[in-house]
Amino acid sequence: LFPYTTLFRSATSTCLGTITSGTTFSSLTQSLPVGGPYYFWITADIVSSATAARTITTSAITTAGLSYSGSVTQAGTASVGGTQTIVYPTVVISSSSVAAGNIGQNTTTNVVASISMAITNATATVNSIIFANTGNAVYSTDVTSYNLYYTGTSSTFAIGTCLGTITSGTTFSSLTQSLTAGSTYYFWITANIATTATVGRTITISAIANTSITFSGANKSGTTSAGGTQTIVASAPSVT
Repeated sequence: LFPYTTLFRSATSTCLGTITSGTTFSSLTQSLPVGGPYYFWITADIVSSATAARTITTSAITTAGLSYSGSVTQAGTASVGGTQTIVYPTVVISSSSVAAGNIGQNTTTNVVASISMAITNATATVNSIIFANTGNAVYSTDVTSYNLYYTGTSSTFAIGTCLGTITSGTTFSSLTQSLTAGSTYYFWITANIATTATVGRTITISAIANTSITFSGANKSGTTSAGGTQTIVASAPSVT
């Protein structure tokens, strides 16, 4: 419950009360000097797992729903609030093409796949990403780890925010990256290659379908492109 201004601004308004059950704001002490008028706003915070299509419609608030200290003459009614319908974020998944190439033994952050997510309607939160390598490079002997990097709205890879590292399997789980509606966001899967990786083995990341990416509630569509085949080559000899 926020008071005073004719235009609601959460950053500058004073919150008079918060309730997590029921529909009564009680124990208020807001003083209203003679004059006015004064304005109050009821807001709702929606959980990430809210059920889409459910609604909030605040009934007309009559004088019977308001109480004051002392003797006050009341008149009028607050209008019914317009129906607010809960919507899921819409996510369109695609990717930039990762070209085929060579990756050396004992190298890190080799980009093997990219993922882009265009978000509309509401904020989306990524929970997990599953990928598959159809090449013959394997953990331990060839690949020491895969990393998931996030570059925000930049479509250019940079070693910035690492959201996860795995040394077995092909699932990045327990992700909590929030994506605000209105932009496209970019993720990158990279591989770290062992010093003694077998020359000639390959990493080819299959196209990642939207069913392989989970969110805290979202309408998903699209798929990524398959990553170009990355072939392990011998590391350059050191010069002494």
